[in-house]
Amino acid sequence: VQVRFSKLSGDKLSVTLYDIKGQLIAKIRKEKAEYMNDIISIYLPENLQTGIYFLSIESPEFNKVIKINKQ
Repeated sequence: VQVRFSKLSGDKLSVTLYDIKGQLIAKIRKEKAEYMNDIISIYLPENLQTGIYFLSIESPEFNKVIKINKQ
């Protein structure tokens, strides 16, 4: 998953993945995210089943929740 943000602060970035029921699926480690030119590439768990998920991205500068439809 790639998301565009300005002013990324990778060292203080928190990325969590929730299912449609709001249950925590995974905390994405910083090693599983790459930062380049205000774009963050997040690698989701390989065993992620088909369904709707919510990716929560938090830093001191912003909070964002993105809906993901895994097919």
